[in-house]
Amino acid sequence: MEDGKLFLHFGAYGNACIDSESGKIIWKNDEKKLWIMHENGPGSSPILWKNLMIFHLDGSDRQSIVALHKDSGEIAWQTKRSGEMRENPQLQKSYSTPIIEEFNGKPVLISCAADWVYGYNPENGEELWKIKYGILGFSNVARPVVGHGIIYLSTCFSKAEIHAYQYEGLATPKLAWKMTKGAPKMPSPILVGEQLYVVNDGGILSVVNAKTGELDWRERLDGEFSASPTYANGLLYLSDQAGKTMVIRPGKSLQIIAENELEGSPHMASFAPFKNSFLIRTDRTLYRVGQ
Repeated sequence: MEDGKLFLHFGAYGNACIDSESGKIIWKNDEKKLWIMHENGPGSSPILWKNLMIFHLDGSDRQSIVALHKDSGEIAWQTKRSGEMRENPQLQKSYSTPIIEEFNGKPVLISCAADWVYGYNPENGEELWKIKYGILGFSNVARPVVGHGIIYLSTCFSKAEIHAYQYEGLATPKLAWKMTKGAPKMPSPILVGEQLYVVNDGGILSVVNAKTGELDWRERLDGEFSASPTYANGLLYLSDQAGKTMVIRPGKSLQIIAENELEGSPHMASFAPFKNSFLIRTDRTLYRVGQ
């Protein structure tokens, strides 16, 4: 959403921009060259940067990252993944969402794909670098996060690991540390100060020192998790698939402030902060929850 325009990405089914007040379609793009085989349906989200809408197209048949012009929907650039892929097509797909952050004085598009994390120039899609995870990593869902000059990511399926790559001050990111136990396949990690909070699909919450990777503490929460944690007003919100949200205070131990539950439908989507409230989507209902 930007300047009264809603930008939509439906994977191989197409892209569109609509006027958020009138609902009028400003443009749409369903070019065949943007078609891929998602296998499980599209899952990644687009990002907006300057005059571009950028998104992943990592299918079991073809893999690339694409930028459309925001004003017209026309393709600005499309860059194929250059990393060597595994022979099994099911191990070539990915569903992650890219981010753009500044490193060494320049914007870098950070993009997690099957088996590799890539860095691109967001202006033109030029590949700047790529790093192989060193283990099987595919069907990527979790989004990377950055801080302290470091890129943090989960390798996702099959056996997930958290990798931390030092980038600031280096031409190419270098592995600083990794966490091999308790990493998520779907929820994204979140950085709060000098602590990295990681809840995995099975409800294990791990908190590590973001600079060293040293474990501060680890606790088992009830439930299974798909949604990523949200940090707001000094508190962390973790919502499980059954609709129960645990509110915790960041720190050196687990401090539960409150627990709340939405009745009924399963909940897999992350919270969307809106003013002093959250927009929460279940598989059947959209809620706005405030104080």
